[in-house]
Amino acid sequence: MKTLRSKFFLLILVPVIAVFIFLEIRNYRTANALLIDQMDKNARHYLWAASESLSGNIGTIRTVLSLEALDENISQKSDNERRQMFITLTWKLGALVTSVYMGYPDGRMIRGASTKLPADYDNRQRSWYRSALQLPKGKTEGVTAPYIDAGTGRPVITFFRKVMNVDKSIIGVLGVDIDIQKASQSITQGHPIPPGGQKILVKSNGTILIHPDPKRVGKRLEASVDPLNKRLADDIHNLDIASQMYLDKRQDALWYAGFHRVEGTDLALVFMVPAKSILKPLNRLHMESIPVMSSLAISVVRTERNTVW
Repeated sequence: MKTLRSKFFLLILVPVIAVFIFLEIRNYRTANALLIDQMDKNARHYLWAASESLSGNIGTIRTVLSLEALDENISQKSDNERRQMFITLTWKLGALVTSVYMGYPDGRMIRGASTKLPADYDNRQRSWYRSALQLPKGKTEGVTAPYIDAGTGRPVITFFRKVMNVDKSIIGVLGVDIDIQKASQSITQGHPIPPGGQKILVKSNGTILIHPDPKRVGKRLEASVDPLNKRLADDIHNLDIASQMYLDKRQDALWYAGFHRVEGTDLALVFMVPAKSILKPLNRLHMESIPVMSSLAISVVRTERNTVW
């Protein structure tokens, strides 16, 4: 009897269990590959849609700057009229915009914000004004790296435009300030991300403009030692690459990530999400299938045992 049971175990039970294990592993790997492939397609579409939405918002700001620059060339306004216009524009552009303004070569500053500036404030020494003057020939607009706004004390980035006379002399520099923390919250609202995921806005030189962690704002993407961040930064530096997807190590874990350039700007929208959050439903299904497979194996064994005995 003992020999018969041993033969039963070796000839029936072990093969049945082995077959079930093989099938489960094969099915899991197949499902895993299909899920990653589908995630790649969905993430590309997600990044494209999110970057198009962001591009539209930036386009609105740039259009406002262009129209105001044109208006400065063809009409004469008093400082009070300009101030009222900037107040209206600041309100119309939404909660992310803290101020619309213009700085002049003589040091005057006309703003749409009501916050007070320091007594020694000189717009000609601010990054947005100096960056505008340093633009290469033929270029009139740009965006600053993050800095602390003198009026609110909060981190901002500034979209600016240089306004020129027909004789090529400078009239002034128009600016629109974007609150970074509010913008960070905003870019995830229209296109939600999975739990633990991040959406980041960077310049093509790798400088982080918007990040859920305020401590990372203003730093370079490649400053991190993580392989994933390094690959992202290298490809974002390469302007010939419009978008890319990755699966690599970050923070000692596997992450899925990608980026898509914001059309008409030197910005790129980066999307990152822990791979485990994507594979969690599949892993849960895999774990739940083990008791089912075990029960099925036991049923098969019982049937075969009854046949043997």
